[in-house]
Amino acid sequence: MSLEQRRDSRNPAPEDMQYGKGFLCSSFECFEIELVKDISDHGIGLMADIYLGKGTAVQLQIPRSEHTEQIYGRVVWASPVAEILADAEIPLSYWIGISLEQGSTHSES
Repeated sequence: MSLEQRRDSRNPAPEDMQYGKGFLCSSFECFEIELVKDISDHGIGLMADIYLGKGTAVQLQIPRSEHTEQIYGRVVWASPVAEILADAEIPLSYWIGISLEQGSTHSES
């Protein structure tokens, strides 16, 4: 998705969103989120070590300072992390763009 196609400006992940923590779940499997890169009103960009195809329904479980966010959405794009492609020793990771479902955020203490 090009910058011109974005509906909202992107912001860095909030500081209380723990780096390298959280889970990306799809089809009853959960994978660790390596990094939350950015967030907008309608989407989130993150890095994980799993490829998920466009349209895949996902649930994100992201720890915050006092609760865990449960967020639902769909994958809109996925791309291999370029820096990792150059190093055969490191497992392949993907940048994943997720479109958030409106009203889908729930907090658990």
